Parts: sequence; C-alpha cells; structure tokens
Amino acid sequence: MKKFKVLSLFIISMFFLITNVKAKVPMITCNPTSVFVGENITCSVKTEEKVEVTTKLNLVAGNTILESDGNIVYKAQEKGEYEIVLQTLSTDAKYVDKIIINVKEKTTTTTTTTKEKSSDCYLSWIKVDGVKIKNFIKSKTDYTIELNNDVIYPNITVELNDSNAKYEITGPDELSVGENEYKITVTAQDETTKVYKLLIIRKDELKSSDTSLKSLNVSNYNLNFDDASKTFYLTIKKDDNKLNLKVVPSSSKATYEIEGNKNLKNDSIIKITVTAEDGSTDLYRIIIRKNETNNMPYVYGLIALLLIICLIIFIVIRKRKNKNNINKKEEKNNIENETTIEAPKITDNVLNETDKLDDDQDEDYYTKVDNDEEEKTVMLSYAEEEELKEKSVNEELKKAIDEFDNTYFNDND
Repeated sequence: MKKFKVLSLFIISMFFLITNVKAKVPMITCNPTSVFVGENITCSVKTEEKVEVTTKLNLVAGNTILESDGNIVYKAQEKGEYEIVLQTLSTDAKYVDKIIINVKEKTTTTTTTTKEKSSDCYLSWIKVDGVKIKNFIKSKTDYTIELNNDVIYPNITVELNDSNAKYEITGPDELSVGENEYKITVTAQDETTKVYKLLIIRKDELKSSDTSLKSLNVSNYNLNFDDASKTFYLTIKKDDNKLNLKVVPSSSKATYEIEGNKNLKNDSIIKITVTAEDGSTDLYRIIIRKNETNNMPYVYGLIALLLIICLIIFIVIRKRKNKNNINKKEEKNNIENETTIEAPKITDNVLNETDKLDDDQDEDYYTKVDNDEEEKTVMLSYAEEEELKEKSVNEELKKAIDEFDNTYFNDND
C-alpha cells in the first residue's frame, strides 16, 4: 500500500514537472499543414524568450523574430514540402522546434474561366479616435496628425478600398509625448502590398498663459487696484523709501518679479513683471508721487486767522470808543450846566479838611485860583482830564490845572 502511494505521488509530481517545463518551452503550430499553392498558412508562436522562425515559404504578415506570443502568415508559390523551424536565440541553451507544411498543386477536371485576382491594395479612409484624416488620398501613403496630451491609447480604424484585401496595423500600444509612428500594411487579393505611414504627435501637457493679477495691495495705502489696468498712480509719504507690496497672480503656476522698489522718489516707477507657466510675460507699473510738505496753506491760514482777530479787536475798540464819546458828550453837557461855586479862602483849616479827603476824591477835585485871589471849584472827570492831556483840546483848562497843582503843593510845603 505504501509503495502504491509513493508511486502515485511520483507520477503526479512528474506530470506537473513536465507540464511546467512544456509551458516554458517555445512552440510553433501551423494551420493548416496541408494547403494548395497560393493559399495562406497561419502559424502561431508561443514563447517567453526571443526566438527566430525560418522557412522557404513566402512571408505575408508578421515578424520572423519574436520575444512574445505572435502570429506569422506564410504563402507557398510552388508545390512541395516546406519546413518551418523555430529556434531560440539564447547563447546559453538553444531549442529547436520544427513543423512540416505540405503544399499541393490544384487540379481541375473542368474547363472554367477563373476571375483574375484583384491587385487593389488601397485604403478608402483612415480614422483616429473616430475622426477621419482630412484630405485623405488613397495614393498618398504618409500622414501626420496631432492629438491632445490626454490621449494615451489611439483608436486607429481603416476601410479597405477592396473588400478582398487585408490589412495589418503595427505601432506602439501607448502614445508617448512627441512623435509616434504607425504602419498600416494593406495586402491585395493577388498579394500586392502597400504600406501607409501614420505619424501621430501627442502634444505636451498644456501650460497656462495667464499673466493677469488677482490682487495688488500696498500696506498702509489704498492703491485702488483694477484688474483691467496695468498702470497705477500712488501718492506716498515723503519719508517712505520702500513699499510693502503683496502681489497675487490669478494663476497659481505664474511667477512675478518686482523692480524699482528702493530709494523711492517723486516719479519713481515700480515694475512688476508677471511670467506665466508657458513663458508669457506682462508688465504692471506703479508710478510714485511723493507728498512733499507744503507750509503755505498753514501760513495763509495763520494770516487769515490774524486778520480775523484784528478785525474783531478793531470792532470792539470802535464800539468802546463810540461809547466813550457818547459818555464824554454827556459829561461835557453836565459840566456846562453846573453853576459856578465860589471857593472859600484857603486857610489852614481848609487845608486840614482837604487832607481828610480820600485819594479817590483828591483825583476828582481841582481848585482854580486866579490873580485876584478868587477861587472857583471845577469838577473834572478822569476821562476828560486824560482826553485834555492827550489831545490838548483845552489848553487853558490844562494851564489852570497846572497852576492849581503848583499852588496847592507849595502851600502844603
């Protein structure tokens, strides 16, 4: 029983080993292996390494050197046995696989007229991603088209000018940025071939050309930014020699450079150059105006203020003067209406009584004494005395006052 189990396990292991080995060995199969002259033979190659297929049969389509699975189409022009040999190109170990194709000649027992085979190997049109190539001419074999960067896998379709013809499209599976070449090989019924070349140019990723500004601000100043303008005027303080600018481009991929934001003077120009992703540039300018200190408005204001003050003082003085003139006229009229009172003879008693007068009364009383020793009392106001002294209107009264003063003070001495 144990021997049976061991034998079974050995057989199963060998089966899997053989199967795995066979899966890795290059193989070629052809269908059919027996054909008539002029008929096609399609051979299928299975391989995981680089191999070469050789034969004396005429190659119709496919490559004779392969690195992966593929198909090869052959055709025999003459009867006979043809050997198709597959061999590996590895230098370490070579493997060879062969297959025999029997080609027979056609025999006919009836006399019939056979239709001549078509040699039409043209295309009616070529489409790429469902769009026909413009100005396509079947006799023209070279075409170039451009596709956007987002197209990676092109869908190429064609229409044969003759339905009996065949075609094969070869080229890269994925589009690279730049040029990608595709070949469309058309084989007519009589094996005539024509190759159309299609050059597909995949564009580079689109780059932004946006050079506009989203915002432009200046610290401590109002620039009045307008996205439709590229020139701005800004009045700054006299002592400001540099500005704090905040520039925000509309595109996040755009860059900017600031020039002239140093040692600012009147009519200085700050230049802001915005560069888009695709290299496009645009220039924005800020023209500076210095706010120079001007004292003239203050001087004019001060002069105006002084004139107003002087006018007010003049009006006040004029009003007071008019009022004093009115009071003076009234006092003068009162003095003229007063009766003259004979002054008593000055004696020691009178002088003693006079000394008792207070200072205010001494200023308001004056005694006039003439040469005949007649004494009269005249009452004068202080305003009138000042007016008489300043303007010298009444010289006689002034003289009398002076004489009185001299007499009065001499007697006291």
